[in-house]
Amino acid sequence: MADLDLVQSLRFSPDGSLLASGGFRTVKLWRQTAATKTLDLASLESAARSLAVSDDGKLAAIGEESGKIQVFDLATARS
Repeated sequence: MADLDLVQSLRFSPDGSLLASGGFRTVKLWRQTAATKTLDLASLESAARSLAVSDDGKLAAIGEESGKIQVFDLATARS
């Protein structure tokens, strides 16, 4: 399934297997090989402006337009 809203940021994981797309109050993770979304991080309070994935691919840090930064455990999708 595609992003239906404006994509404001993109970032590949260090190993290149995941692509994170940030939009309005949501971040989606896509597995590059099949271009399928693997996770929805939708608990953002404002638009995602920056994304970073840890080298081991276990954590994602998301910087929001409001200045808030959230770190998510990618195995559980919890911050």
